[in-house]
Amino acid sequence: MRVQALTFTGLAVVWLAVAVAPASAQAPSPTDGFGVKGGVTNTTLNLEIPDFAVDTNRQTGFTAGAFYGVRLAGPLHLDVEGLFTTKGAKYTFSEDPVLENRLKLTYLEVPVLARVNVWRGGGTTGYVSGGPSFAFKLKEVQEEDGEETPRDNDTKKYDIGFAFGGGVMFGRWIADARYTLGVIDIIDVEFPFSQPTAKNRSFSLTAGYRW
Repeated sequence: MRVQALTFTGLAVVWLAVAVAPASAQAPSPTDGFGVKGGVTNTTLNLEIPDFAVDTNRQTGFTAGAFYGVRLAGPLHLDVEGLFTTKGAKYTFSEDPVLENRLKLTYLEVPVLARVNVWRGGGTTGYVSGGPSFAFKLKEVQEEDGEETPRDNDTKKYDIGFAFGGGVMFGRWIADARYTLGVIDIIDVEFPFSQPTAKNRSFSLTAGYRW
């Protein structure tokens, strides 16, 4: 899986290089360039443990970072972002539904998104976007019975997902909503019995400013 992640990352870099080269000849667009953004996340895990009944609940976190957009052709643009993002979930077992545990994950997330501006008028531009998202784990914390324990090797050091959503640009200001669907199992521990699997699920609302 580590080799597969590096392969996906390499393909993304090649795709970005090929896309940006012809775009440099395009006329500047008021909806492109560097910017910063931040907001809140609402996340959970698609957590499954054979022979155990487990309930997962969403938890709130944050996302913040920078981005760069470039026009490729017509209404088609490319956005590349670098975001510090928290993910994870609250979960309980049916045997002890009162005891709530939490998995808190912090990633450096790099979405590479195709953006299509679908309408424009009165200084406002609406768009939809989608594409792969590559995440690199920075921190992992397990909370059990109210006590936090730093961890490092329970989940993979990377994640790969697909992000899609849309937003509105008001001049240089941006408001965005996005859902990111993790596509790989992030559990990195071998258990003798009842091997769990988990995939990240994340919804984010952000606001930003573009120069």
